[in-house]
Amino acid sequence: MESKLQKDCNKWLRDKDIMFIHDEKGRGKGRRHRAGVPDIIIIKKPVIFIELKTATGKLSKEQLEYHHQLWELGFLVYTVKTIEEFIRTVENTYGRYRGK
Repeated sequence: MESKLQKDCNKWLRDKDIMFIHDEKGRGKGRRHRAGVPDIIIIKKPVIFIELKTATGKLSKEQLEYHHQLWELGFLVYTVKTIEEFIRTVENTYGRYRGK
């Protein structure tokens, strides 16, 4: 389930003391930003955007368009489906984290 993956990723980032944004209120009715914004934004150089999906989840048209725009601006954008894939993506981008 995507919500479990979100919780696991958020916990891992907090445990490693990595600054990030995860706006859970950014979805659906009354959203704070336009559709397609990735689930997690890691605030570190380079900034990376990560979309979380279930094992069978697929990117929506809005997500694909938004991700493409981010890529054109030079940002790194990833889609991950497991906590292991999330950790590997972050570690491959920034190096290994030892935590607090």
